Formats: sequence, C-alpha cells, structure tokens
Amino acid sequence: MRVLSGIQPTGRFHWGNYFGAIRQYIDLQREDESY
Repeated sequence: MRVLSGIQPTGRFHWGNYFGAIRQYIDLQREDESY
C-alpha cells in the first residue's frame, strides 16, 4: 500500500505533534511504502 502523509507544520515543534501524528507515521513507514 502507498501512503502520502500530507503532514505540514503549523508552528513550532512540540511533543503533542510528535506523539499525536509524527510517531504514528514513522511506524506506518516501516510497514508500507510511504511518501
């Protein structure tokens, strides 16, 4: 399966972004073809 994230920063980095979205996407990259 191919996945296009569309993740865009809305401001400065904070841990809520990391645990809420980015970390889940990193796990998804390990399983599928992601861009």
